[in-house]
Amino acid sequence: IHGHVYGLLSGLVGAGAEVGYVYEEDDTLYESFHDIYPTAMRVDSIESLLAIKDISMVVNCLRPDVRAEVTIRALEGGISVFSDKPGFLEEEDGEQILCASKRTGAHFFIYFSEHLHLEEMILAKRIVDSGRLGEIFRIESFGPHRINESSRPDWFFDSNINGDILIDLGCHLIEEFMW
Repeated sequence: IHGHVYGLLSGLVGAGAEVGYVYEEDDTLYESFHDIYPTAMRVDSIESLLAIKDISMVVNCLRPDVRAEVTIRALEGGISVFSDKPGFLEEEDGEQILCASKRTGAHFFIYFSEHLHLEEMILAKRIVDSGRLGEIFRIESFGPHRINESSRPDWFFDSNINGDILIDLGCHLIEEFMW
């Protein structure tokens, strides 16, 4: 379970969703999650989770290198997916996700926390949209990000698993600029 799952789920629960199930192999991470969402039943595999009939959405905060595969499987089963960023690492995975979503009608969303939960970003968007700043022709970002090396799993620093800095942090900036 990646820490972003808590912001993602708090928004969904605030909108009326229920957290019914959780898949987590690590007992310590599961216990922390269970403390916050005690009614969520633990499942022993992704296969078990995707086989549950009453699920309409999966929150996918798995390691970045396996997110796309699980997302595609969920979409193919008609289950919508709300994924942590990055939603996928390879362009081909993005294309498969798009095709699966179109084919089944299940939706795919990527969670960009800055867009949804940072008041300063929401205020900046309102100011830009109001026209008070005139025409925007250049945007720069100097957002800090702490490495927090001691709290990150080893795989975080493996670009084959995490996609490297351009994917991990660059996708935030690109999404903000496009927004």
